[in-house]
Amino acid sequence: MNFKSIWNIWFPQEEAFSITTFYTSEKASQKLNLAIRQSCGMSGGATEREVFIRHTTPRRPQQQTYNFHGRWHNEADRLLLPGKFSAPTIEKVIVTLTLFFCIGMVLTAIANLTDWLPKKLSSEGLIFCLLTPVAILPSVTFIFAVKNQINNRQKRAIKHLLLRALR
Repeated sequence: MNFKSIWNIWFPQEEAFSITTFYTSEKASQKLNLAIRQSCGMSGGATEREVFIRHTTPRRPQQQTYNFHGRWHNEADRLLLPGKFSAPTIEKVIVTLTLFFCIGMVLTAIANLTDWLPKKLSSEGLIFCLLTPVAILPSVTFIFAVKNQINNRQKRAIKHLLLRALR
């Protein structure tokens, strides 16, 4: 496993998706709103200008959400809905803070080893500074790999809803 694949686990890329239909924007919005209301776990809405759909898993203790946001574009004889899928921003914040914490712990240990700090840490403190990132980074990677699998299921559910409603 190379670093790029781990990076994609920590910071998954937003995926673009588009669908075309022969309905008018008003009729497509009505059909999409009806499909959203009838689907379990879906919320959001469609107007004549844009579409926002949120899928929430009913799992406890923490509900998982995933979003789709798109805008209608009129073309010659059809209607195009391009949009992007995205996970909540809090996930990216958590991963970024975790990475900063781990980098800080390693830098503290390096500064201690090179006598850059005025007071040396005890050997237990040094081991703690070096082993904490070793324990945290694989744990976060595993948690977000599982989270990305859930997000992929949610993405498929939203795509299925869009295809079913607009075909």
